[in-house]
Amino acid sequence: MQVKMVRADKMEDLEAKVNVWLNDHGAKIDIEHTQTISGSETRDGANQSTYYAISIWYYDIAKG
Repeated sequence: MQVKMVRADKMEDLEAKVNVWLNDHGAKIDIEHTQTISGSETRDGANQSTYYAISIWYYDIAKG
């Protein structure tokens, strides 16, 4: 099993990144599980920023 993690500062950007990855890999993988999270982090000592991340657990589909 493999995992792909994607992170972005906006949900729309996360969706776009995931869609690009799926367009490249979707026909070659079998997705077992996904998990999406959001969080916040402090940048530049005081500014707080929200981020979104997704992890996709998948198996490569054997060619044959």
